[in-house]
Amino acid sequence: MMKKIIFVFNILTTIIFTYNLFAVDNVKITVKTDTNLVKVGERIGLTFEALTNENFNVFFPEIKDSIGKLEIISKSKIDTLIIKDTILLKQTFEITSFEEGSYSIPSFIFSYENKQDKILKTISSEAIFLSFITIKVDTSQGIKDIKAPFEFPYTIEEFLPLVLAIISFVILIYLIFFFIKKYKNKPKKEILKYDITIPADIEALEALKLLENERLWQKGFYKEYYIRLTDILRTYIHRRYSINSFEMTSFEILDSLKDKDISKVAIQILEEIFKISDLAKFAKYQPIAEENTKCISLSIDFIEQTKDISQIISKNDNEVSK
Repeated sequence: MMKKIIFVFNILTTIIFTYNLFAVDNVKITVKTDTNLVKVGERIGLTFEALTNENFNVFFPEIKDSIGKLEIISKSKIDTLIIKDTILLKQTFEITSFEEGSYSIPSFIFSYENKQDKILKTISSEAIFLSFITIKVDTSQGIKDIKAPFEFPYTIEEFLPLVLAIISFVILIYLIFFFIKKYKNKPKKEILKYDITIPADIEALEALKLLENERLWQKGFYKEYYIRLTDILRTYIHRRYSINSFEMTSFEILDSLKDKDISKVAIQILEEIFKISDLAKFAKYQPIAEENTKCISLSIDFIEQTKDISQIISKNDNEVSK
């Protein structure tokens, strides 16, 4: 009977002292718990709050690993919330005990000061009482074995991530081997051969005449026709201006020629040829007959305008001297 009275008394005291509010000046201190009666090992939330304004500094008590016989499981940093002219400081703890009994959270001392006079003052909370109880065991019943875990059948959702991972891995390996094989076996771009004993302009003009006689575009081989045409021009530009035109795009060739001794008209002619050629080679464009014959004529004009005159003069001088 006496134990029951003590137990009820503990519950009443914990309810009475669950929440403490203290106010002085413009500082209000609150110390509270979310409950006061739990089973052994369960956690109780403990909260410190200070309500003030910008004219005051408030200092919370420093709590380490335990509060008396109560163990601190976790604690937060001091959070600051500003609402208009009011400042709310808050810190939370989780405490527990692994032994049955009644415990008290002692009085905590909070410090505060007015920012103007810097005089440090204190305010104290009152104790809060907690109770930890154990679960009663019915000893009249026999001891039973622990039940084995219940096994659920596997579902598609459980296997799906593994299946997707395997599929992704297989695709990745395939792509790696595909690109290695592709770039390993990729033929190097062939540099066209030419005869250094023949002047660049004469060799190019003869190649253009030969291309025209083959009548490729008349047979429907537009792409092959323009590949041959641009290769002839690339070879000529390489020999005439010492440009690595075989490894350049049409735009890069035109850009490189701007620094060379070449007229704007010649560059415009070459640009027009490249424009039609690139469409035929890369966009499956089929130029009309007029465009095909025009590109041959423009190519001849480009070579005639840009050929190396110094070689012709030197050749004529040699003939005169003989």
